[in-house]
Amino acid sequence: MPTDPHNTLSSRDFRIALKLRLGIDFHNLLTTCCCTQREPIDTNPTTHLLSCNEFKPFHLWRHNSIQEDLIQMAKHGGVRAIDAGLSRMTEDDGRKGDILFPGFGRNGTDLVVDICIANACAKSYVRNSCDTEGYAMNLLETREIEKYERAYRNVGVDFLPLALELHGVSSETFKKFFRRLATEVSDNNDIPYCIAVSYWQKRMSTTLQRMNALIVRSTQVKISKRLGMLCEGEVDLNDRIFDDRHTYRQDMIA
Repeated sequence: MPTDPHNTLSSRDFRIALKLRLGIDFHNLLTTCCCTQREPIDTNPTTHLLSCNEFKPFHLWRHNSIQEDLIQMAKHGGVRAIDAGLSRMTEDDGRKGDILFPGFGRNGTDLVVDICIANACAKSYVRNSCDTEGYAMNLLETREIEKYERAYRNVGVDFLPLALELHGVSSETFKKFFRRLATEVSDNNDIPYCIAVSYWQKRMSTTLQRMNALIVRSTQVKISKRLGMLCEGEVDLNDRIFDDRHTYRQDMIA
């Protein structure tokens, strides 16, 4: 199996990811966002920080990292994967999916997939998410179909939305596509299917959790800079706001 020296969790990021997965309170977060609304921040980063439009560029890092893992998985399986020039495929207003897999669609057609990552705890989703498992993820998947499917079908291209939630659960469509890629990896490298599935599941899960941790840390850096709590060029909050045990240091903002 391929190795990826970048796809590991530091001790700090592991603690952040673990707390996110277990729903443990973050007592060290800054209490007010730097967005226009100056939204209050509670002890759960998923409530605001992981959905606020102020941090969309950070959320895009996570999306792009999952996209890159899928591309690498496809290449390991001998499947062509293209992520450039897709806006020229339809006559729409430049909207495009994320990855093109030539000949990988139904009946040998080309296939375009689009990746979307839902935050079930965001204010607009949380009420329904409490009642319906996978609500936010399935809603985004439906929106992706409405946004892209007809345009690609009109030019003879198959389309799939690949939806997942930031804590790791993925849609049935994503799982089916993932298993198909894992089969290609297994056949192309003469390795057991179970090993191929296990490796890429762990790799993508690690990517997702590592990027969640990076987003949480980056939001705190951005807010701190806006509030003048960090010096120019300073990016490490460990010494300024957090200690290594994630204990909130009141003296740093006194």
